[in-house]
Amino acid sequence: MRWTRLLRRAPPPSPLVALYTPGKDGGTSVARATRAAGLECHLFHRLSPADLKREMRAALERDHLPLSHISIAAALRRTLIEGARDIRYIAMVRDQLERTLSALFETMHRRQDGISKSSDPAEIFDTWRTQTNHTHGLGWFDREYRDQLGIDVLGLPFDKDQRFTHYPAHKLLVMRIDCDAAVKDAQISAHLGRPVRLGRANVGSQKGYAEAYAAVKDMAWADEKLIEEVYSSRHMQHFWTEAELDVMRAKWRANRPA
Repeated sequence: MRWTRLLRRAPPPSPLVALYTPGKDGGTSVARATRAAGLECHLFHRLSPADLKREMRAALERDHLPLSHISIAAALRRTLIEGARDIRYIAMVRDQLERTLSALFETMHRRQDGISKSSDPAEIFDTWRTQTNHTHGLGWFDREYRDQLGIDVLGLPFDKDQRFTHYPAHKLLVMRIDCDAAVKDAQISAHLGRPVRLGRANVGSQKGYAEAYAAVKDMAWADEKLIEEVYSSRHMQHFWTEAELDVMRAKWRANRPA
């Protein structure tokens, strides 16, 4: 009887936090803060078996180990699909063109074409403009949450004014990275059931490539066709107001050569 009473008083197990989010969308800061709050948290960007296998094979062919987020996703996939634990999902979203520019610098050390943080900023920018798949990320929520977990995020309402929305039925929080810091803290804490305080981690302005990154950002522009393809997409229309999208369009037009 005494053991029964003790078991009844035992606290429920802590949730597993799945920071399942596109790359370069602020996930590192959230993961670090969540772990500091005493929760198990795993950061990864894809669950598609075909994508995971392709990434693993590519790494092994270069005689490298797969990136940590690939290995984590492969190890967790069955747990996530079967839902055997209390899992809390978090996804962050960001301006798509800003995201691809940030990702270029983050992955530059793996490039084989000689482009590096020491390259001329104009050359780096030209690489970003001409060799980056700028639109692949626009289908991320369909490829990942919908196809892997059965959660059609783009089919659910999103509060563009608040810049975040909780989906209790799916134990999911989706948040734009331009939310105020206090809002991020409050909403992530509410979602996870304990206080979480975000710092800033993996910030481009604090890295070794900060000077080159700033220089490229200052000169960056995009073709009109790409601007319209990105900002008229279902993905961007779902998370931002038309007025906000117009500001983004103007930003990427500003430096375009006459």
